[in-house]
Amino acid sequence: MMMQNLKLRTRMLLYICSVVCVAFVFTISFVTINARRLVKTQALREAQEIAYRYSSAITVEIEIAMNAARTMSQIFEGVRIHSDVPERKMLDDILKQVLEKNKDFIAVWTVWEPDALDGRDKQFANQWGHDETGRYIPYWNRATGFSESEPMTNYRTEGKNDYYRLSQSKGKEIIIDPQVYQISGADVLMTRVVSPVIYNNKVVGVVGIDIMLNTFELLVARLKPFETGSVAIISHAGRYAAHPDSKLVTQDIGISEQWNDAKRAIKAGEFFQFIDTANKSQGEVVRIFVPIRLGRTETPWSFSVNVPMAEVIKSSVKITSVSTTIGIASLLLMIVIIFIITGSVTRPLREIVKIANDIAAGDLSHDITICQQDEIGHLADAFRNMKNRINDMFNEMNSLIRAIQCGELSIRGNTEAFNGSWRSLVIGMNNVIEAFVAPIYVSAKSLDMLAKGDIPDNITEEYQGDFNMIKNNLNILIEVTKETLRVAEEIADGNLSIEVKERSEHDRMMQALNRMIQRLNNIMKETNDMIQAVGEGMFDVRGNAALFQGGWRELVTGVNNLIAGLSSAVSEKAALGMEMELARKIQTVLLPKNPVISGYEIAASCEPSDEVGGDYYDVISVGGFDWIVIGDVSGHGVTAGLVMMMVQTAIHTMLIQNPQVPPSRLLSVINRTIYENIVRMDEQKHMTIIVIACGKDGFFDFSGLHEDILFWCAETRKVNKIATDGMWIGLEPDISHLLPLSEFRMGNGDCIVLYTDGITEAWGADGKMFGEERLIKVIEQFGDRSAAEIHKAILDALKDYDKPDDVTLLVMKRMGCFSSAS
Repeated sequence: MMMQNLKLRTRMLLYICSVVCVAFVFTISFVTINARRLVKTQALREAQEIAYRYSSAITVEIEIAMNAARTMSQIFEGVRIHSDVPERKMLDDILKQVLEKNKDFIAVWTVWEPDALDGRDKQFANQWGHDETGRYIPYWNRATGFSESEPMTNYRTEGKNDYYRLSQSKGKEIIIDPQVYQISGADVLMTRVVSPVIYNNKVVGVVGIDIMLNTFELLVARLKPFETGSVAIISHAGRYAAHPDSKLVTQDIGISEQWNDAKRAIKAGEFFQFIDTANKSQGEVVRIFVPIRLGRTETPWSFSVNVPMAEVIKSSVKITSVSTTIGIASLLLMIVIIFIITGSVTRPLREIVKIANDIAAGDLSHDITICQQDEIGHLADAFRNMKNRINDMFNEMNSLIRAIQCGELSIRGNTEAFNGSWRSLVIGMNNVIEAFVAPIYVSAKSLDMLAKGDIPDNITEEYQGDFNMIKNNLNILIEVTKETLRVAEEIADGNLSIEVKERSEHDRMMQALNRMIQRLNNIMKETNDMIQAVGEGMFDVRGNAALFQGGWRELVTGVNNLIAGLSSAVSEKAALGMEMELARKIQTVLLPKNPVISGYEIAASCEPSDEVGGDYYDVISVGGFDWIVIGDVSGHGVTAGLVMMMVQTAIHTMLIQNPQVPPSRLLSVINRTIYENIVRMDEQKHMTIIVIACGKDGFFDFSGLHEDILFWCAETRKVNKIATDGMWIGLEPDISHLLPLSEFRMGNGDCIVLYTDGITEAWGADGKMFGEERLIKVIEQFGDRSAAEIHKAILDALKDYDKPDDVTLLVMKRMGCFSSAS
């Protein structure tokens, strides 16, 4: 709230200066952090370069002694190989000469195994450079200032003879950790490089050179990286070989976890680095370890550089100070510039605010005189446009008001002349007019659609008063029509569990629908109960026909007669033949006696096989429409006959309800009913079937999957096959998407033949089936005859064939010219 009470210029100064100050602080912090990081990175790089440079120098120093020891061992090997009795004095001269020519060597020595040199050790017992057994162990040194020889000591003492034992046992060059040795009675800090003498693949002796470490001590004392840093040389065992503090020489470098990691890296000959914060007085110290690899030894040393980070970052402080000074000067200069800029912005804004207040008060007479090419000028132009747009809006609204007053309700405001909210305002005025006209137009449109049998969508627009009452009444009428249509479609799809809600006790339409659904459910339940009872062998069950009227009573009575016929066929003495007799009864009772379709000649028959089957054909005339059906239930037995009966009953029931149903819809509904009954019977059955709806002028619609329709064309006198492309029924609960609707047309004299596979799969004496080709030949031979003669010719051709399955045949010919049998 405090900031909102300040003037615009003051707020601009505060906001911009705050942002600049934050940016300044961020920049200085960024520079400081990056300067510290850069200085640290550079310091560590320099420290690593120092470590690698001096580790190389130390390697060179020690390599001189190692090369000399290696060369002497190779000379001694050659002497031992090529001389049967090597001269020990000659070997002494070699040792002495190497010592005198290399001032950095403190001693040159060799130790041989007993009698390994020339086999004459006993002759040299207790002589210079030999022990009491005569072993050749000369130690040439310059501890007294002159080159002199004395026998080696401790070469047999366990724990002190590593310089001899390690090289002799491993057969490899070694370098010994720094130790204090007594030479001519004086304590000397030194290290030893040792090379083995090998004869006949066996170590017979070693040659070594002792090196004083004072040169390395002077080196580490002189080097002070970054003024307060230090360096050190560390042996393979993790002990100081050289350190600025001489008290730490030969001492362990440390026992903490970080120092132990450093020791492991030293022994592995690897680079290592860690930050040591243990010493609070020194602060953060980065310790760098670079490996020193010595000749062919397996005991690398390390050169250590200790970098005090507190000293390193001092140079970054200077950079930060300079950056801060420059930043403060720049900040002050920027504040002055901002002060000048804000003044140039707020002055014209004050003028614009005054004119805006005049417009708000309804005074549009003042002109805006500001003309600039910057954002302030654009703001002034925007105010000028706003003033003109308000004037245009006033004129448009006055025009609409005058039109309404004159009763011209078709006139609307010109929305294209405006944009944004101005357009919305004009649209709002148009909507006010529409609020009067729209309800009348919508009501008339809905009533017109209902009068034509089309069902409109509910009226969703919101109205007030009497308009709203009209809308509600129309919506009720639309909902009633939709509900009636929905119930009819559900019934047509075989859904008899649908509930119809009655709006009141006077709702006669919904009451009639509920009665129809109830009666359909009753007839289906009565029929299903009888079928299930018969399937379970209870032939004494009968439907209560008195509960129904009209066609429903006839249907129940017909089923009762069918069950009575089936029941009478069963006897105790004919138990084994009961299934055959029941099947024949089922097939003969349900098949049409004398099928007739106006304009067509039909001949049909079904001959049951010795086994019980499920073939079915039908010709149905209902409601002025004619239908032809043929099908074959899978398998044999009573169950197949019952499935056939259910299909016949369901088809008749469906066609009675809706004789104009499309064949695909008829099969979809029949399939749903049959599938549920088959599931209740716990049987694996299906049925191939096609249904054909007879149209006008020889047109037929059909659907389903069965044997192809054989079509004899009177014009070409050839048989064409019309493929059935659908789905069997009884396998899936919903096959509506698998039942396409197809059609064909029969001209005068044309003929179609429908049959089951009992014809084509009949076996002849030659072991061959009758087949479709033979059937086509018979049809083409007698195609110009009557339907009865074609039917008889096909059955005559089958007389000598064994027919293990039912044989069903239907021949239908459109009346026209055909020949008679001679």
